[in-house]
Amino acid sequence: MTPRELEVLRLVARGLSNSDIARELVVGDATIKTQVARIFSKLDLHDRAQAQRGQIGCGEWVRQNSRTASLKSSGRSRLLTCP
Repeated sequence: MTPRELEVLRLVARGLSNSDIARELVVGDATIKTQVARIFSKLDLHDRAQAQRGQIGCGEWVRQNSRTASLKSSGRSRLLTCP
């Protein structure tokens, strides 16, 4: 994931709407909508509630305060590094 996607994911997890995220990051709503869709696809998320709970992939949890978390999905591991 890109640093910007991680930033957007954190804001989604905090419960911000796409419009709120766009205002905070000074980009258009369509840009955020596209980034959220890509994030959800990459992390196998189905809705914002999963992101807000921090649930990613096959039951793995990413805590907001952790620096890194291993993501496991379909037997393959990916590393999510939080700035």
